[in-house]
Amino acid sequence: MISASDKPLDLFQQAHVLREKAQKLRAENEQSREASGLDDIAHKLEEGGLSNAIAADLESQKTRNAQWLDQMKRHGDWYLENDKAVLNLSQAAVRTLVLVNAGAAIALLSFVANIWQKGTDVTPFIGGLAWFCCGVGTATLTAALSYITQLLYGSRDGKDLSLAKALHKTTVIIGFVSLFIFAAGCFVSYESFNTKPVPDISQSNTFQKNYPPPVAPPPQPSAPTIPIPQTPQPNNKK
Repeated sequence: MISASDKPLDLFQQAHVLREKAQKLRAENEQSREASGLDDIAHKLEEGGLSNAIAADLESQKTRNAQWLDQMKRHGDWYLENDKAVLNLSQAAVRTLVLVNAGAAIALLSFVANIWQKGTDVTPFIGGLAWFCCGVGTATLTAALSYITQLLYGSRDGKDLSLAKALHKTTVIIGFVSLFIFAAGCFVSYESFNTKPVPDISQSNTFQKNYPPPVAPPPQPSAPTIPIPQTPQPNNKK
């Protein structure tokens, strides 16, 4: 089977054979018209072989370029989808950090408010509440830095790209710090629940026995009322 790349070589070989025949004919007769005709045919074969070789090379280069473009397109699509997935996952992670810290802070605050109304000491729970509030702050800072980092990545300035890379690393670190703060808040809250609450001593029987509430003074008697005698009216009737 003769491939497309072998056809130009066949034309050149045929042209070479014809030129050899033309040389033999000229050796016998220098004015041989047949030799001139063979040279013309050989020249056309060489031109056709050269054209075919160029066309084959262009076709091969076109095929290689198409394969390269298809490969680059697949790589570009993969990187684009990967970037989208990374952005979506990072946004979900930041939202999760804000949600868990804020939800824990609200739940603990509601519990503290409830037991505070019953007269129980809420001091042991202040630490956990502070940790969760700090977690909300760091998670919000992570979201803000994520926006700034993505904005700088879209710039063509080299300084902005360098700053974006630095902020990228800083944002990741702060995100892990927010997660650590949430874990610390959970641990502190757990220890707070294990701590025995200090009751309000003002409600104990011992305190009320030793320090009874002040007794209101007895009401003072009112002054007696003295009746005023009425003067009889004179009778003017006759």
